[in-house]
Amino acid sequence: PNGGMHPKKPVRRPTGDVNSDRASAATAAEEDSIDPNFDLDKELEKVVGLAAVKEMLRSIRNAVAVRKKRLEFGVKDERTMHMLFLGNPGTGKTTVARLVAQMLQSLGILKTGQLIEVTRKDLIGGHHGETAKLTSDAVKSALGGVLFIDEAYTLGRGTVFAQEAQDQLVAQMTEPAHLNQTVVILAGYKEPMEQMLSECNPGIKSRFTGYIAFPDWDEMDCEEVVRGNCERDGIELPEDTRQ
Repeated sequence: PNGGMHPKKPVRRPTGDVNSDRASAATAAEEDSIDPNFDLDKELEKVVGLAAVKEMLRSIRNAVAVRKKRLEFGVKDERTMHMLFLGNPGTGKTTVARLVAQMLQSLGILKTGQLIEVTRKDLIGGHHGETAKLTSDAVKSALGGVLFIDEAYTLGRGTVFAQEAQDQLVAQMTEPAHLNQTVVILAGYKEPMEQMLSECNPGIKSRFTGYIAFPDWDEMDCEEVVRGNCERDGIELPEDTRQ
């Protein structure tokens, strides 16, 4: 109707009250960052299998909507959004983590919706003090988005450096600058992750109370992936290929 132009946002003028102007500017920046075109259901249609995972994401979306409504009435909800992704490699954990980042950004929970993916080698240094800096830098780089730590169970192996990474991760997650501004997802095999949580810094265990289990693909899922890739690349499969 408007030739593809976006409607103009109302201009916010200084009020003379510094705190009020800062709050107004922060609100404007948050509104500008929200992607109104993100559609979780449409994005989930592109993901093969993972019916239970998809339902969990929809539940999180609905819970966030309720949380925002409660905040409008002055009811604070202190629950964190940090998550555990448990499953084997190749089951879609990174793909879903990216959708979580985009979803939370579209809901106004996260400002940028970026996904920063790291592993042990990105967090563990070779000498005293280096690990703390690497871990701190990783969390800071994800500000406004999601920090996805793959193979996170390797941070539970009892070395001084692993403990240093755990301690710094907790310290950064509780910093005012990151509190409710960054979501951390720990991902890895189910059993090693559970073992790591039973032995790690108690501050980590207390902040990751919810988890999403990623099942292995079955034959039908694999077939759907092959057919989808062939259609995308213009390859026609013979009828007897399925057999």
